[in-house]
Amino acid sequence: MVGSEGRRKTFLFRRRHVNRAQDRSPLNVNLGIDFGTSYTKVCYRNVGTDKSGILTFEGGAYLPSIVLIGENGTLSTPLANNGRSSTEVAFLKMKIGEYSNSQDSMFVQALSSYYLADIIRGAMDRFRLQEAELSDRQQIRWSANIGVPVDHYDSPKLVIFREVFAIAWMWAVSNGVPTTVQGAIEQYRTRQREVDLTATDCHAVPEIVAAVWSFVKSRSARPGIYTYFDIGGGTLDGVCFGYENSKGARLIRCYSGKVAPLGVSLLTHGLRRPGGGNVERVLAADTLPSTYIRNHVAKYENQIKTLVAEIIMTAKCKIWGGFRGIYLEDSVDLLPIFLGGGGSRSAWYRLVIKSTYGSRQLDRAGIPLFDLKEVPKPPDLEMKNLSDDKVFSRFTISYGLSVPAGEMPNFFLPSGAYPFTRRRKRNDVAPFEIQKDLYE
Repeated sequence: MVGSEGRRKTFLFRRRHVNRAQDRSPLNVNLGIDFGTSYTKVCYRNVGTDKSGILTFEGGAYLPSIVLIGENGTLSTPLANNGRSSTEVAFLKMKIGEYSNSQDSMFVQALSSYYLADIIRGAMDRFRLQEAELSDRQQIRWSANIGVPVDHYDSPKLVIFREVFAIAWMWAVSNGVPTTVQGAIEQYRTRQREVDLTATDCHAVPEIVAAVWSFVKSRSARPGIYTYFDIGGGTLDGVCFGYENSKGARLIRCYSGKVAPLGVSLLTHGLRRPGGGNVERVLAADTLPSTYIRNHVAKYENQIKTLVAEIIMTAKCKIWGGFRGIYLEDSVDLLPIFLGGGGSRSAWYRLVIKSTYGSRQLDRAGIPLFDLKEVPKPPDLEMKNLSDDKVFSRFTISYGLSVPAGEMPNFFLPSGAYPFTRRRKRNDVAPFEIQKDLYE
């Protein structure tokens, strides 16, 4: 009996210490930050349990992507706006790397790093509050992914984005976020000389890879050619890609990508709705807006159709055998087009994208009919008070970005896919750059 009691006490002692050790083991949390042109969304993932959720702040889950400059050049974001009169600096993401003048570019990059640093720090605080039961017991080991459009990721601008993200991360984790415009610019210059882009825990990830993650991981996902359009507030971002799965090894092969300032808020900027109301919300709704609004935005229809046609035709020239030579989803003659972003449910955008097929005569180029689809909501995402499945289209990118960078599927960028140089045949289509006048 004595020996049995001794063994029982030893077991209980060891179990208590094992539990304490487990409580002290780091909690790995990865933040997925969808740095949007108009709004920023943040998802988190508990890497140990592989469960993810949406972070909601006091102002909601959609944070305006703006920096506020107050008196004496003081800086703030919508997370900590004191309500005083301020000058807004918007569309930071569009402006990164846009200016050739060094002073202008430094201003934009420093303010972008400031904004992201404040968002990162705020997201960490919010996670501790939302998941207090977990964070109170364990030390947290943080990491983050921030999305970059494929068009920018596949260009020299990527270096600038990575630098902005890395400096934002350094400011956030060191609690050294500057408070004034001049301080941000000076500290940014200092950090430029010491930042190590290969050592940061904040990674730049192509948005398309993140956006289709919930589809790619689904057992129902079939190899084939797909197109994805992210209809945001400031930009319309499109990519045509091939999904391959060889014995569980997933691969995304991007054939073409393009981003343009054709988002919902930019199209409705300055427009006043008769009788009042939010014009941007009307255009993003799943019913067609009034004739008055449609007439105003009609001048953008040709630009959107040209972007859609250019993305698809450029990809067509890089796919051996064309679209009809590739196994398509459900073995039907349709080209799946995923839609995401705040304008993904817009009846007007859907109509314009779908009508591109006929107005640009894409059937003559061997392009299958368009099949507009939504990215399926993943079962491992906790949406809490945002339980409406229709809302997930706004979080496709931030959800995918919450997946640690090392677990993302392998991908190839458009610059690595070249038009065919074999002998031309009658059913070949010339690259878009050569015959783009056919699609204007």
